[in-house]
Amino acid sequence: MNSKPRYIVVKRSMKSLPAILSVCAALAVYGADGPKPVPAARVWDSSATGPIAFSPDGAELLTGGDGGNVLQLRKVPSGELERTIEGAGTVIRSVAISPNQKLIASGGSDEILHLWDFHDGHEIRTEKGHTAVIQSIAFSSDGKTLASGGSDKTVRIWAVKSGRTELKFHQPGKIAGPRPSDGIPGQVFAVAFSPDGTLLASSGGDGAGEYGELVLWDLKSKQLRQSLLGGGEQQVWAVAFTPDGKRLVSGQVNGKVKAFDVASGARAGEMEAGESLRSIAISPDGRILATGTHQSIKLWDLAKNALKRTLESPDDFMVGSLAFSPDGKWLASEGRRVRLWEIPDGK
Repeated sequence: MNSKPRYIVVKRSMKSLPAILSVCAALAVYGADGPKPVPAARVWDSSATGPIAFSPDGAELLTGGDGGNVLQLRKVPSGELERTIEGAGTVIRSVAISPNQKLIASGGSDEILHLWDFHDGHEIRTEKGHTAVIQSIAFSSDGKTLASGGSDKTVRIWAVKSGRTELKFHQPGKIAGPRPSDGIPGQVFAVAFSPDGTLLASSGGDGAGEYGELVLWDLKSKQLRQSLLGGGEQQVWAVAFTPDGKRLVSGQVNGKVKAFDVASGARAGEMEAGESLRSIAISPDGRILATGTHQSIKLWDLAKNALKRTLESPDDFMVGSLAFSPDGKWLASEGRRVRLWEIPDGK
C-alpha cells in the first residue's frame, strides 16, 4: 500500500456552491498492517453550526445554530443550502427529523420544543413543559412519540400527533459518591429510544463533571428499569443504542466510553476516547462507533472495543455533534465548521 497520505481536492464554482469553502486533506494513521488512508472531509462553512441530523433518506443534513436561532437544510454531499428556518430559539441544543421525513424538531435554551414542516419549513406548533434548557430530543422509530431531556432534571415523552405529554420522568439525581458536587445533579444531557421503542435511555449529571448518570426507563411499565452509571461517575453527555437494540453505549466527559448489555445491564466493554468527550454515533450496521472530543474523531470497532482510526480536525474546537448517514457512507461532524467525512464502502 502506498504510504503517502491521500489528498482529495474537489473543485466547485463559488457561484454554484457557496457552502463549500475548502476541502480537508485526507490524513493517514498507522495500524497493525501499516499506514491506512482515512476518509476525506468536505468542509461546509455554515452560519448554523451546532447539533446535526441526517434526513432519513440521507439526501440532506440538518444543522442547528448553537449561537443563533437558525436551522439549515443542506444537500449531501455538496453542502448546497436548500432552505433556512428561523425562530428556533436563542441557542439550539438538539435537532431531530421524524422517520417519515415530515417533521423537524428542535429544542434549546428557550425551553420550548419546536415542530416544523420538513418540506416547506413552516412552524407547525410549539410545546411548553420544560422549565430549563432542553438539551436533547429524539423521535421513536415509529415516529409516534418524541422524547426530550432538559436541565430541569426531567425527561418528557410527547405524543407527536397531539402534542400531549404522555410521560414525565425525574432523573434520579445525586447518587452517593466519593466527591461532592458543585453543580445540579440530575440534569439530562442526552436521550435515546431503543430501536423497538420499549426503552428510553437518559443520561446527564451535575454540569460540573463530578457526578454523572445513565439510566434506563421502561416505557411500558412507566418505571425506572435500571441505573447503569452513578455514584461518582463523571457526567454522561451522549448515549446511543446499537441498531439491534442489544447494546447501549455511553460517552462521559472524561473520555470514558462504556457499553452495556441491554438485557442484563452488565458491562460489555470500555474504551478511552480522550478528554472532553461530547458526542458519539453508531453506524447503521452497528459495527463502528464514532466518538468526538477536542479536535479529533475516533472510529472504533464495536465488536472488539478496539480503535480503528483517528480523524484529526484542524479546528481548535470541540466536536460537539456526530451523525452517520442512513447508508453509512458519510459521517458528519460539527465543531467550528460542519465536516462531511466519506467512509469507504460505508464500512
